[in-house]
Amino acid sequence: MHEIDLPAEWAALRAAATDLQARLDQPDDRLYASNPEVSGWSVAQQVYHAAKAGRGMLRATEVLTAPDHNYPEADGPNRAGQAVLLRGRFPRGRGEAPANTRTDASVTREELTRTVDKFVAQVARAEAALAARPTLRGRIDHPYFGPLNAAEWVRNARIHTDHHLAIIREIEEAMQA
Repeated sequence: MHEIDLPAEWAALRAAATDLQARLDQPDDRLYASNPEVSGWSVAQQVYHAAKAGRGMLRATEVLTAPDHNYPEADGPNRAGQAVLLRGRFPRGRGEAPANTRTDASVTREELTRTVDKFVAQVARAEAALAARPTLRGRIDHPYFGPLNAAEWVRNARIHTDHHLAIIREIEEAMQA
């Protein structure tokens, strides 16, 4: 694995979280728009999923930065995890979102706002926690990528959020056509 540039990852993740937040300013016809040729989910569902999953990824980072954590230093990511972390992107249409990060088309604006605001706050908390304890050991299993350390969880959260923002932009571009 190569060295992860955490300052760059945090900056990109903060920008991505802000980008998700900005989507909430759209009128309903744009926020709840979908394009089945791009994705089965609407913009709102993409926003919700990206924020909810991002919170889970950053929770792993926060657990690993806790002074009393007891997660072992395990082997690193599996092949899929290595490929994603090295390339910095997810392949489209290959993975399935865990059930606890999915929503249906009826997600309310209030639910979206609450979830995205929590994600933005968690980015700041996790960044501060990792800055306070930058030399950490230990890994927590990712359901698809194997054991990740705190820096790998941050990179994965950024890659994942960018992945969904790219899908959102594609849906929005299709609306312009």
